[in-house]
Amino acid sequence: MTDINGAAFVIMLVVKATAVLLLGCIVAMLARKADAAVRHGIWACTLAGALGLPFGMLATPAWRVRIIPERIAASPAIPNDLRGDVTTNTITPASTSSRSKLFTRVGADRRTPPTTESKVFSADQSDRSFAELIPLIWAIGALSVIAWMAFGRITLSRIVRRAHRLDSRDWTTMLDREAHIGGVSKRIALYSTDAVSTPLTFGTRAPVILVPAESESWNAEHRTVVLRHEIAHIARGDMLVQAIAVITCAVYWFNPLVWIAARGLRAEQERACDDRVLVAGTAPVEYAAHLLEVARSAKRLGPHGLVSLAMARPTQLEGRLLAVLNSSRRPRAHSRAARSISLALAASMFIALAAFTPMTRIAPIVRTITPSIVASQFVTARSPIAAPSEKTSKASPRTNFDSTFTKRVTATAGGTLELDLDSGAGLTITSWDRPEIEVTGTLGGRDWRETEVNLERTSRGARLTSRQRSSRGGSTSHHFDIRVPRSYNIRLSSAGGGVSISDVSGEFIGHTGGGAIRIDRANGRADLTTGGGSIRVTTSNLNGSVSTGGGTVVIQDVNGGLTGSSGSGGAIYLNSSGKSTTVNTISGRGKSTSIGIDDDNITIGSGTTVSVNDRTGEVRDASGRIMYRKSGGRINVAVAPNGADVRTGGGAITIGTSAGDVIAQTGGGDITIGPLAGSAKAVTGAGDVRLDFRDVRSPSADVWSGNGRVVITLPANFAGTVNLETAYTNNLGHRTSIISDWPLAISETSGWDDSHGTPRRFVRARQSFGNGSGEITVHTVNGDIVVQRR
Repeated sequence: MTDINGAAFVIMLVVKATAVLLLGCIVAMLARKADAAVRHGIWACTLAGALGLPFGMLATPAWRVRIIPERIAASPAIPNDLRGDVTTNTITPASTSSRSKLFTRVGADRRTPPTTESKVFSADQSDRSFAELIPLIWAIGALSVIAWMAFGRITLSRIVRRAHRLDSRDWTTMLDREAHIGGVSKRIALYSTDAVSTPLTFGTRAPVILVPAESESWNAEHRTVVLRHEIAHIARGDMLVQAIAVITCAVYWFNPLVWIAARGLRAEQERACDDRVLVAGTAPVEYAAHLLEVARSAKRLGPHGLVSLAMARPTQLEGRLLAVLNSSRRPRAHSRAARSISLALAASMFIALAAFTPMTRIAPIVRTITPSIVASQFVTARSPIAAPSEKTSKASPRTNFDSTFTKRVTATAGGTLELDLDSGAGLTITSWDRPEIEVTGTLGGRDWRETEVNLERTSRGARLTSRQRSSRGGSTSHHFDIRVPRSYNIRLSSAGGGVSISDVSGEFIGHTGGGAIRIDRANGRADLTTGGGSIRVTTSNLNGSVSTGGGTVVIQDVNGGLTGSSGSGGAIYLNSSGKSTTVNTISGRGKSTSIGIDDDNITIGSGTTVSVNDRTGEVRDASGRIMYRKSGGRINVAVAPNGADVRTGGGAITIGTSAGDVIAQTGGGDITIGPLAGSAKAVTGAGDVRLDFRDVRSPSADVWSGNGRVVITLPANFAGTVNLETAYTNNLGHRTSIISDWPLAISETSGWDDSHGTPRRFVRARQSFGNGSGEITVHTVNGDIVVQRR
């Protein structure tokens, strides 16, 4: 088993995975004249090998190869596990009394944890905060890919539930025949739906083929070609290989080579299926024509494109057509022996790479340095954090290497702590029963060594200051944990950093250049401001005010009249149940104010009372209507029994079972609402819109899409007026249509209208049905309008 651990294992895994992916890219490029199935196999082995590397590294014995030069191995950037036997220099003391003045320059003592008396500072400690974020950043990226994959699978399942099963005799006979020819014994489900614009396949154990709704008008030859291509995917097991590729992308999402490999895999599997269709007897010219016909109506697949295999993607079309029309070469059959040899070679290379462990090149050498060498010549410049009372020594590791400190001064209740922090710092202020102030600080950031920190007594109490010795300032990341008597005042002046105060009684006055403010279980008066950041005050008895230049202000279970304000709005006041909230308007900002919980902001009128779910941030007005405002991102509301008003700067909006008035607005993204028993307004800068009305005879809807398809499902007894308009621009390549289950008089303008920018023509329909007040108004560009009867 490979004997490296922790950071060394992760570093080696990333390096080896990059080597595997790079090698796969090179081999695939060299095999560009081989059959598509061969190139697909190369990409599949590459991605599977990268995914299996961590298991291989854990399972195989270590193959240690000494290749790392001594000077590189001694660098702090190389983990100890990979250094092997690095040269060690020791100092031999002349006597026991001088032993404390001498220290190991480079050697095993570096790995010894510092004791309480002597804490050794590591040169890379200032970078630890970022290093500790790396696992979190990786997890966010990996989970995002997996979540997108899961969402795509859920989307496909939803599409199938709503799709029409093609079980007529013509379709089933043709499906069974092509499955038999393709060597597929599994039962294949075939569906038709308007939710897809190109034929696609998904599922491994129970494969499903989805075809567009227009497939009902396809001729027999076109149906045969489509089924033959999709069944080729099933016969080759492409869905399983695709799933492995997606998981590999999730693990190595930060590596661009993995996305190149996944893209190559997808392209070659389509070409391999094209080859199968041609081998089955379809003429190349005819098959190319069918591909063009399928691609003509193909659109972006969205999330389900990651977990399905589409017959025609416009980005791959040109290369596929050239390959199909190249009749000079046809796919060759490869013997089982050739495939076995290739797999054996790939497995051997995988095992060798997994076991490979680089070590230092040299053998141990121990040199003795005489006592005449002064220890201080190996000591870095002294850190200016020692309290005035502390005595320093040139040979003392603690005062020269440590970035943490503790300072104390005596204090009596009722005094004032002045915080004058020019360098800025995060602050955590709590109380205790001792008559003293204690400050435990951690200095961080690139220029932490330039920071001077002092704690001294004053006539009013105490003062804590932090300064940068350099006039140019610097990059710092400091944090001070401060303990004060239970009754104590705080005066704050900080260049920046969050502030947390708890279990303290007194006056809290001042400002920070930016950062969150948290106050809990406090008494007295608060007049605090932050240049930007959220503010939260809980379970306290305070008067005064708190304000932020921009961010959420939440005041919960606070007595004493404390008020809050934000440059982006007012404040949220919650009672002990966390349910009732009153929003106050900021003076001079008009009649609306912006508030937020968990980064979800909502704009509502002055004095409006709403209920807030303090955990999820869901906001409801007095009538129970759900309300969201987001600067960007997806919004998903499962149930809105009293309506909803949701708006986002960009992202899809999905609202489930709803009643009352529903408003959905996004800068760009699909909108799906329903089943809906009420009115709806849907606006998207670019995206499809789907509304599903139920249990209401005369519904009203106002839909606008800058670019997308609109599908509206109405009850069979609909009574009202439909006013529909779709425009298609002269660069779209085809006209758009209005499709309706009700008879409509459809008109189309004859000339190109350039008053809206790109020249376009309009397709319109206006019709009234029955005696009802319902009105369905739709405007979209470059997308069809479909009106369905439930």
